[in-house]
Amino acid sequence: KIKYLDTNGKEYVWELGEKMYPGAILCDGPSEIEGSSIGNIILRVIIPIYSTTGTYNVEGNNDYKDDIIIEYYGTPQKKIYEEISNEEIKTPTIESSDGINTNELHKTEFSLTAKDSGEDVIYYWISDDIEGGIKEGPTINISKETSSEGVIYTAKACPKDISSSISCQQTDYIVIFQKETIPIEEPVPDKPKIVSSDNILSGNTHSNNFYLNVDNPQSDITYKWSGATTQTGTSIYISEETTGSVYYLEACNSNGCSLSDTYTVILTKNTSGGGGIVVSPPSAPTITSSDGISSGTWHTSAFSLSASSSNATYYVWSGGTSTTSNSISVSSNTNSTVYNVKACNSGGCSSESSYIVKLDTIAPSCSMSYHKSSSTGDNYPGGWTKFTVYIVFDSCSDNLTSSSSLISLNFASASFVLLTSGWYLRASFLYA
Repeated sequence: KIKYLDTNGKEYVWELGEKMYPGAILCDGPSEIEGSSIGNIILRVIIPIYSTTGTYNVEGNNDYKDDIIIEYYGTPQKKIYEEISNEEIKTPTIESSDGINTNELHKTEFSLTAKDSGEDVIYYWISDDIEGGIKEGPTINISKETSSEGVIYTAKACPKDISSSISCQQTDYIVIFQKETIPIEEPVPDKPKIVSSDNILSGNTHSNNFYLNVDNPQSDITYKWSGATTQTGTSIYISEETTGSVYYLEACNSNGCSLSDTYTVILTKNTSGGGGIVVSPPSAPTITSSDGISSGTWHTSAFSLSASSSNATYYVWSGGTSTTSNSISVSSNTNSTVYNVKACNSGGCSSESSYIVKLDTIAPSCSMSYHKSSSTGDNYPGGWTKFTVYIVFDSCSDNLTSSSSLISLNFASASFVLLTSGWYLRASFLYA
C-alpha cells in the first residue's frame, strides 16, 4: 500500500498487487509542471511490471518499457470539495404517489419518494409526524391526517460514506392530508304508521275524543296529516263526530316523502244522561331527576328525567318523542339545554313543564406557578426555603364554563394556608 496526504490533509491509499513494487515515487513542485499554478503539485508513482526479460521487475532497474506510471495532479483542496459537492450530491426531488404537489390537499393515503440526488447517497425523511422524528429510505408512506396548515416533511440526501466531507442536500414537502368524507345519502323515510291514543283500529267506532299519533316518530322527519284537517306534527287531535273521515300521513325528508295507509275515523260520542262524556286533559307534569338535582343545577354524570301527572296515558318530550314511558335519559354535556314535556290522554295534552339541564362530566384543569415572597416574586424552584411561597393559578379552563365559574379549589396539604383574596395560595415552610 502506498499512502499519502493531499494538500488538505486527507489520506489516500493506492494498493498494489502481489510482487508489485514502486520503482520510484516523485513529487514535483509547481515550477516543474507545465501550466500549473501556485499551490498545485504532482504526485507520480512508477510501478514496474515486467522487465525486458519477461520476469517481475523487483530489482528496481531503469527499464520502464512495460511499467505503469500513475500521476495525480492536485489543486487547492477547498475548490476540489466545492466541485465534488455540486457534482456528486444534488438537491433531491420529491414525488408523491398520487401526483399531488407540495402544500396541496391529499384526500387518500399516499407515499412520498425522494430521488435524483445521485447513486452513492442515502435518503432520510425528517418530520415531527414520524415516530422518532426520522426514517431512513427514499420512500415514506403517509397515513396520518394533518391540520389544514399541513406538516413539513424534509427529504435529506447524504453520502453513504459517513467519513465523507461532502455536504447533505435537502428538500421540504408540506403535507396536507385530510381524508375525504363521502356523504351518506339519506334515504326516503320508511312508510309511516298511524296509531290511535285509545288503541282503536281504523274503521272502528270511537266514543270519546282521541289522538291519532305517528308510531315511533323520528326527529329528523317532517310529518304532515291530511283528512278533515291538515296540519304538521307527530299527532292530531280528533274531537268532531264523524261517520267515516279518512286520514293519511306523509313522512318527508330532503330526499322525498312516503305515504301511510289510510285511517278511517268513526267518532260517535255517548250522549246518554243528557250530554257527551268528555275526558279532561291531564294537569301539567312534575319533573324530577334520578340524582335528585334540581333544574338549572350542575350534574356531573349521566342521569334520567321522569315526568309525573295523574290521568296521563302518554308523554311528549321536547324533540317530538311520544312514549308510554314517563322517563328520558340525559347523557350529553350541556350548559343550558331545556327539556320540555307535556302529559296527554284522549282528552288532550296539558301545558308544558320545563327542566334546564346542566351536565358536565369533564373536570376542569389549571396551570400553576410558584413564587417567593409575593405572587409576582422570583420563581421558586423547590427545596427548603425561608421565604413564604405563593402558588399562583396562572389559568384555569373547562370545557363548558369559564374559570370564574369554578365551584371550588381543593388542596390536600396541612401546610397550605388559603387566602381569600384573588387566586393565590400561600404556603409557609419550616426550615432548619
